[in-house]
Amino acid sequence: MIEDHELNSWREQWVGVAETGIDVHRIHRKIRHQQVRFVVENVLAGVVFLGGLILALVVKRQESQIGTGWAAGVCALMVLELGYRLWLQRGTWRANTQSTHAFVELWRKRIMAKLRMILVGRYVALGWLVFCALLTAANWRSIGPEYKLHPAEWVVPLVGSVLLVPVIFGWTAWFRRHKLRELEEVNKILGEIDD
Repeated sequence: MIEDHELNSWREQWVGVAETGIDVHRIHRKIRHQQVRFVVENVLAGVVFLGGLILALVVKRQESQIGTGWAAGVCALMVLELGYRLWLQRGTWRANTQSTHAFVELWRKRIMAKLRMILVGRYVALGWLVFCALLTAANWRSIGPEYKLHPAEWVVPLVGSVLLVPVIFGWTAWFRRHKLRELEEVNKILGEIDD
């Protein structure tokens, strides 16, 4: 029997190419999972936005003087947060084309937007805490008699708020590391698709 060396070398080359191929089904599953997560996150953000506005309206209806100022401040901050969220997510709502590469690129843009939101979110959370503390301190003379509390009794909520800061920074640091790992995975997938 005659052995065809050229055929054997072609086989070895094709087996090598087939082994380095990408798993398209795995990539499509991950893209679908990411799409669902994106929609759920935005729906939850909308629910939180509406809940904050409803809470502001409920507080405004109370007869205390802090109600109006607090409600106006909450509404302004909620609208600013919504506007900033929408501005960061520009270009992340849909893929440019219906190709795997376009959807993976969209996934990458969404991760980059989420990383920017995480960095800003730390300071927004601190801003909320400072805003509430300053508003309460500024209006203490008018609301103190209504709640019949001495300022010293606010030590526990104040300590709780101060202890909340490391929790916020710890969680955002963990979430940022998680998103950076996801970004590495997406960049690897993009590299596989481009090759």
